[in-house]
Amino acid sequence: MPYSPVSNWLSATEDIRLQHRFLDVAMKLSRKTSFNKTEIQRLLQLHFILTTKRNRVMDAACFAEFMDTLLEYRNVDAVEKMHVVYCKENKRYLTGQEFVELLSVLLRGSLAATVKFCFDVYTEMVRSPMYIKKEDVLVMARKNNMRMSKTAYMEQYNRDYTEFVMSEMDKDRDTKISYSDYRKTVDEDIVWLQFLGPVLPTRDAIELFWRSFSTRPFVNKLEIVDDEIEIVNDGKPVANDIGSASVVSFSSDSSIETDSVIPNENEHGISDTTNVLF
Repeated sequence: MPYSPVSNWLSATEDIRLQHRFLDVAMKLSRKTSFNKTEIQRLLQLHFILTTKRNRVMDAACFAEFMDTLLEYRNVDAVEKMHVVYCKENKRYLTGQEFVELLSVLLRGSLAATVKFCFDVYTEMVRSPMYIKKEDVLVMARKNNMRMSKTAYMEQYNRDYTEFVMSEMDKDRDTKISYSDYRKTVDEDIVWLQFLGPVLPTRDAIELFWRSFSTRPFVNKLEIVDDEIEIVNDGKPVANDIGSASVVSFSSDSSIETDSVIPNENEHGISDTTNVLF
């Protein structure tokens, strides 16, 4: 079989060696993620370039640099919690396999997988592994709106928002939001998916990164689900009066100043990541 390079960042010798090294794990991951074998090989080589080639591991700082540079996602707290959720083999860094599994949810996750991912990140943020209490919603509202205003009006707004969230999401009325409560609410209306602020990168950032390692057309599975929900509800979302359930949002100012994650191969830099991997 003629040689087909996976990455244009590596020499042919190194590319061939890594293709052989990652063959088994790519086969395994192709059966459990939303990527095909070639896409997985490219992502594993990206992980190799970001870590082994630089004599480092994908710890929280390295992962944050990746999210900042290639997915334009800069909320340090949320990124740190994503890292914690997916560091399963050890508690310090993401392996290549964990990196691919995390990206599978971020880029092409089903609604069920994305709901579980967002809930896990939220519960890590409020330091409660099983549920989100009413007090947690209020604390998050205060935290994420404190830059807007510190007036009594804003405090009342935060309390009203908390009451509204609990009335819509606490299905069994036990004063806390369990995973079951959260899943049922999102199934009814996907607008509730990121009710404590964005956990997922923007669609544009995801699509741009997707084009950097895949030749398949980009498909946002959540948009497909959203269309289906609108059809079921006659085009009238269940929570269309929420004022967009992402009123409580993570500050976009939580940015990371860092050198480019990827080596700058030419004078154009990496601001447009299209076709950089193949």
